[in-house]
Amino acid sequence: MPLIKSHKLGILVYQFPPWFQYRTRNLDYMLTCKKLMQGLPVAVEFRHGSWLESDILDSVLHFFRKHQLTYITADEPQYGNLATVPFFPDATTDIAYFRFHGRNKENWLKKGIETSLRYAYLYSDDELKEFIPSIQRVNKRAKVTFAMFNNCHVGFAMKDALRLKELLATQNSI
Repeated sequence: MPLIKSHKLGILVYQFPPWFQYRTRNLDYMLTCKKLMQGLPVAVEFRHGSWLESDILDSVLHFFRKHQLTYITADEPQYGNLATVPFFPDATTDIAYFRFHGRNKENWLKKGIETSLRYAYLYSDDELKEFIPSIQRVNKRAKVTFAMFNNCHVGFAMKDALRLKELLATQNSI
């Protein structure tokens, strides 16, 4: 309530687990989640690649637009299968949301390790620069764009966020 009253609430994020795969009942579940938030803005992040497969991608994005759900573009390790989501930049509402988890392939799927070790990844300048065209393109369709770093091991998220901000500023892009 304090965030709502002070107009500082950006968006509520639902990050669904890897076993939350594309199914009609899961679309219905997202609508239930949105209804529970009583009109507050809602964003959805997937952790299973089935949501972004080429044969259903357009229908998923259409569903998000129709129901005013903000799609979260995620960057995470890639394995060439549906274990993770591919980096697919888009905006389905007037909020664009990018979430950077790092690319720690070695630890991402490991069981029994400290959670922060999954996110032990510092992006290189070249990797951060690769995101800039996507951020610029999607930002043109949004009123506000969030770029959130979740590679939280030993301060990597802050380092990467500040560096991306510097790189964007040098391009006068946002």
